[in-house]
Amino acid sequence: GLSLLHINPDAGAAAYRLPVLAQLESNASESERTTVRDQFSGTTASHPTDENGDGITASLFTGIEYGTAGRFTVHGMSEVLAPLPAPVTCPVDTLECPLLYSRAVLIHQASGDQLHVTFTSGILCFNPPTGTYTFTGEGAYAGGTGRFTSATGTFAMTQSGSTLAADAAGNSFGAATGAITGTLILP
Repeated sequence: GLSLLHINPDAGAAAYRLPVLAQLESNASESERTTVRDQFSGTTASHPTDENGDGITASLFTGIEYGTAGRFTVHGMSEVLAPLPAPVTCPVDTLECPLLYSRAVLIHQASGDQLHVTFTSGILCFNPPTGTYTFTGEGAYAGGTGRFTSATGTFAMTQSGSTLAADAAGNSFGAATGAITGTLILP
């Protein structure tokens, strides 16, 4: 692999990671930081919650997340705003919906400790004819229980999915997969 090219992957990762970690506002030590590189897979389903009363209801996510942060069961809820008049960052043939909110609870499968996450921004690109979508977003770790009680840090997420069943009222059920990268700080 990389050793044939005389590239030390550990040194390269450290050279990239240290300047990024230096930008964090926390005074956490290196031992308190965990670089998160996780993947997830799960299902989505419509939910009648409409936090801002605009008629666009929430979506629930249930799945498994696994990677450098451990193995978690994930339960989340998200709601988007009405589509923009024309896509700005999404492909032309999609509806671009800014994120209103997204919150999730990750339950560590070995300990049962909870890690809470809150998204700070995100964009959903939905293709109505195919029922497929992509989502990109950023967020923050916001405490939890047990070893995650005072957890902080930030993450970025990419997700793609498809609608498996839907009715005329807009209720749906689907599948989703994605990846998360970030820094989790456990003081």
